[in-house]
Amino acid sequence: MNRNSEQYQITMDALITSMQPILPFMKDKNVFEVYVNPDGKIWTDSLGKGRGYTGKSISPEDTRGIIINVAALTDQLVKPDRPALDAEIPSNPFFPKCRFEGNLPRIVPAPTLNIRKHPETIFTLEDYVAQGTLTEKQYGFLIDAI
Repeated sequence: MNRNSEQYQITMDALITSMQPILPFMKDKNVFEVYVNPDGKIWTDSLGKGRGYTGKSISPEDTRGIIINVAALTDQLVKPDRPALDAEIPSNPFFPKCRFEGNLPRIVPAPTLNIRKHPETIFTLEDYVAQGTLTEKQYGFLIDAI
């Protein structure tokens, strides 16, 4: 879809409207992943906190709307015989481009989605050791390999 077209802007506006329950997490610089499970609960993965339930939910209709609008913006189609969508949400005034995966019933009981934002913080190997993601031994192996 042409980013300068009226249809593109209408579809982007519809996407942002349906994303209202998750927009605060999309704007949060510490959050790098937002996902919605079949029960509609909104979960995030963020720096310092890790994965957790936000205490917020979104309706199946809004989750479906997000998936359908992302498909339209990326010239794709989701339908009963093609219920999975992998795409990149284009940059917009609310958040930069990000990776998107959406699934509709037939492969899930209710619409689900996962949005992976590009991290704004670049981590060093030392950061990974401090967080416990990397052991000292693994760190040494990587340093020797470089």
